Amino acid sequence: MTIAGRDMGTYIVQYGTNAERLALAAPGIKPLTAFHETDTGDEYKWFGSWLLTPGAAGGPGSGGVASNVTVTNSVTSGANVQLASIAYIGDAGNSSTAQLAAAATFAGTLKAVPSAPNAIISALMDQPFTLTVTQYDDAGATKIAGSPVVFTRLANASVNESVQLNGNFYRVSVTNNGASTSTTFYVDTFTGIMPVEPQALTNNGNKRVAITEVGGTPVSGPNLPVITPLAAPVTAQQKATAVATALPTQGLVNGAVITAYTGNAGSILIGGASLNNLIDGTGNGEVLQPGVARSFAVSDLGSLKIILANGNTSTTDFVTISGN
Repeated sequence: MTIAGRDMGTYIVQYGTNAERLALAAPGIKPLTAFHETDTGDEYKWFGSWLLTPGAAGGPGSGGVASNVTVTNSVTSGANVQLASIAYIGDAGNSSTAQLAAAATFAGTLKAVPSAPNAIISALMDQPFTLTVTQYDDAGATKIAGSPVVFTRLANASVNESVQLNGNFYRVSVTNNGASTSTTFYVDTFTGIMPVEPQALTNNGNKRVAITEVGGTPVSGPNLPVITPLAAPVTAQQKATAVATALPTQGLVNGAVITAYTGNAGSILIGGASLNNLIDGTGNGEVLQPGVARSFAVSDLGSLKIILANGNTSTTDFVTISGN
């Protein structure tokens, strides 16, 4: 009989012989009782508190690390198992304190992802730096598993993050983005269980999340870009004539919407400095039939002109203007 080595757990052995029970007790499993007997041997169920030790041949903990497990129930109570602690295993190949010259990079060792689902990484440098976690599907590091996770920091600003390990292998790299060799630098990597979440809630009990993110740069709170209108919106009306006439000179932030009045007798054209009144395929203006509106992202309202379309002899046709 063989029980596969794992870091921690509760082990049930059915139809085990007494010799097997004694052999399994050596790695540190404490049997309480045999609760059923059969013709082929005793059936044992072991509970208790034990320390799983690395390298215990043929038993739990072989190939693992020391991990405390506390069992709070009896054989018959059915209560849940309570873990006394969770092991966080240091990854020496992806940790370093060797100082980095300007533009130099610490390249960690490619490591197979353990059973733990997260890499917990802390880093600090007295120069601006970039920390990258790259995951791969293969041991040759030729198949990248998803986009690399990248953290950039200014000098003396730290990284303390948990990264979900979805690939089969990963490595950590750190690049000195400063102009000088670092005098303070470390990167420490552990694997374990730590959800990928903000470290704490805000003072008001909310999650620390970005309101928006533009090109990977979070923008929140007072730094959220907003469009600031003028003190008052620009609204006006202007009649069109047979001569191209500029709209009133007015600085704009967001531009303006020009609408032909629904009661106009004919069309009006709107355009730039060389506007003409032609509607035959050779003209250069936007046609505003009665009720039609067009928006223009211009910084000066006066850069737009209007004119009655060829054949429109109305003396009352006009446009309305709304902008800021």
